[in-house]
Amino acid sequence: MDRKQSPPPLCPFDAAFTSSLSPPCSPIISTFSASSSFSLLLAHSGLISYYDPTSLSFSSTTRTHLDHISTIASFSNDTQISAIGSGSYSYQGLHLYSNHHVGSVYWVDDSDTRIHKSRVTAISDSVSESDSVCYVGFECRHGENVVLVVDKSTLKVVGEIGRQSGNSAKSTGIKRLRWVQKVGLLVGSSVNWGAFGCSGYVRVWDPRSREVVWEMSEPGGMVRSSRMGDTMADVDVDPEGLFLAKMGSRSGDLGVADLRMLGSDPWVYMEDTNPGLNCNWKTGGSVVVHCYKGNVYVGRDGELEAWSRVRGREVVVEGGGGERRWGVYRRNYVDKVEDSERGIIQRIEGGGDRLFVSREGVEGVEVWETSRSSGVKTIL
Repeated sequence: MDRKQSPPPLCPFDAAFTSSLSPPCSPIISTFSASSSFSLLLAHSGLISYYDPTSLSFSSTTRTHLDHISTIASFSNDTQISAIGSGSYSYQGLHLYSNHHVGSVYWVDDSDTRIHKSRVTAISDSVSESDSVCYVGFECRHGENVVLVVDKSTLKVVGEIGRQSGNSAKSTGIKRLRWVQKVGLLVGSSVNWGAFGCSGYVRVWDPRSREVVWEMSEPGGMVRSSRMGDTMADVDVDPEGLFLAKMGSRSGDLGVADLRMLGSDPWVYMEDTNPGLNCNWKTGGSVVVHCYKGNVYVGRDGELEAWSRVRGREVVVEGGGGERRWGVYRRNYVDKVEDSERGIIQRIEGGGDRLFVSREGVEGVEVWETSRSSGVKTIL
């Protein structure tokens, strides 16, 4: 692979594992961020390693005061500013690093003494040059949680969004935050697995009013009879395609919803009629969903697959309170058998024309690129 040039545009039907990026020390990756155009960030054992997003060449490593980093993001208006948080209550707050510790943000409430030692559960930059705020999910030990609006220039909290008690599956701490710049909305979600299956919610806020404009939770809410018990295993939003995508925990079907036409039951389900793929679906397995450039990438245990829209094809389907037209999606395995045996997929994230994948207990981050020799099995 020529690391001096960007790869061809990422095509999920023709992508292959090309290399693995491993930091020079402590190579087990706890989390990473590939969304910035300035740096690819790898977090490992309290360290942050920076890579050039185009050449993938190693740049530097910064030691933080944390023993473990569970959440990381890069701010769009700074070349080497990374925001990190730990999943441990022993390391409270959001922390910003460049080559050194720049500052910290904590969730405090003078009227409620229980609000202390809160951990960071999710970070999202506003990804706008005219907007100097970021959004950070915090959770206290007793379960109460909130999304704080933080001014990046002053590191001051300028607002709260969606404060919750955390005493039920519908109010647990946010695990994923994504800013949708095209429509000015913030999308948060949380999915939890338990002995009786999975449960979770999706919530959409308007940061200007700080009000919820749409929400849904599973199990519960309005569910058509054919989907009873098929709660979401994971969910994400595509900021470019403006749709939500969830994966059914029982069926393995993809559910999509237009972010501009949300209602009581907005989901349109893309069923896979290929028996060879459906028979491999295992209820209760690990599921990771990531939307990137109109495609939906799904990690199922160790397997990597993609659902991609077929250009120029639409069908009339049930969803959104009635019949509506929706694009046709095609499901494909991205990986080979030997790829899926490397370990359970922990995180998927797109950056530029590449896809990055980390696996539980496996060193480094995998790099996937478009390749004519990938050996991808296409399902029509």
